[in-house]
Amino acid sequence: MDGIQEMTGAGMTREVEGRTYRFAALTTRDYGEIERRILQLRPDPLEALAARARDLPEVALRRLAELAYQDLRRGPLVRYEELCEWLESEAGLRFRTFLSLRHDQPGITEPEAADVLDALRRQGPRQAEEMLDATDGMPSGN
Repeated sequence: MDGIQEMTGAGMTREVEGRTYRFAALTTRDYGEIERRILQLRPDPLEALAARARDLPEVALRRLAELAYQDLRRGPLVRYEELCEWLESEAGLRFRTFLSLRHDQPGITEPEAADVLDALRRQGPRQAEEMLDATDGMPSGN
């Protein structure tokens, strides 16, 4: 891509195993779904504490209970660093691919999108990198 396509985050089209796929740039709504996924994957702080409570000294237990309470009061927040780290994880890469593909292939499932990512990787590492850049709305290589 170059020119207006890059400037506008137009996404990209790639042929993968004989089928043409359109990879769209992620939207604000997509990032909201990413945040929701991250929060769903987090363990409940009080449940995690309860599971380890009998193995901890009272002082450590009290401190961890305070931290768990603070965590609950803060509410469902995802720090920017946590978001970036998750997006680069295998689960994050697969979910990003799914969110990107479903814009123009609305019936695609998460496992199907993961298969597309795997096939794209088999075509060459640059292919997958370019696609992921396109989902970020970034020029290739950034």
